[in-house]
Amino acid sequence: MLDKLHKLLGESVEPEEVSIPKARELVQLLQEEVLSFVSFSNATRRADGWELVQIEVEPEVPTVPVNAIRFSESLAVEFDPAD
Repeated sequence: MLDKLHKLLGESVEPEEVSIPKARELVQLLQEEVLSFVSFSNATRRADGWELVQIEVEPEVPTVPVNAIRFSESLAVEFDPAD
């Protein structure tokens, strides 16, 4: 199971090691902390060169949510090295 997850997410990299321009721009924007309710969590690089930027989002949750929305949601944004 961990091998499958590792292939999906890749190796953890430091924010300054992110090499795909759009991914690097997102990391820099998140580190400036100008976006409310969104923060940088982690960056990874897969063996095929794709980079993932993992973020934490604090959505606005209604008093009685229709769906199972948490007060903090983890998301990953994938970036293609050819992009």
